Amino acid sequence: MDFLSLKKNLSKDFSSFKKIKIAVLGDSATQFLSQSIKGYGYEVDLNFEIYEADYNQIERQIYDQSSDLYSFQPEYILVQKSAQKLLHKFYKTPIAGKSSFAEKELTAARELCMSVSANSKSKIIFTNYNEINDG
Repeated sequence: MDFLSLKKNLSKDFSSFKKIKIAVLGDSATQFLSQSIKGYGYEVDLNFEIYEADYNQIERQIYDQSSDLYSFQPEYILVQKSAQKLLHKFYKTPIAGKSSFAEKELTAARELCMSVSANSKSKIIFTNYNEINDG
């Protein structure tokens, strides 16, 4: 399915489908991702109710127990991090910190996941970074 086909599904009637709540958090724009998920739901007879956090609010939403994320009570939380932002962050890291950069990022991701587990029953989907083509 391409994006335009999924987007056309958004105007269709989902009301008879099983509702599943999904929260989408990203450090970059997630509008197209959210629209694609919702549109795909029509293809598989699911009504994805989507909470989309504001831009670059992953940590604030996850660490704040009174955030809109937890009020929404999603079954799934999708965390989408940008490979380009990660690369930019790496480039800005002082040389002395570059060797531990990956481990620090993994630790931060683990801490986000542990916070979700401690504060909700949501399952978390943490996307892998897309390959960076720096050729």
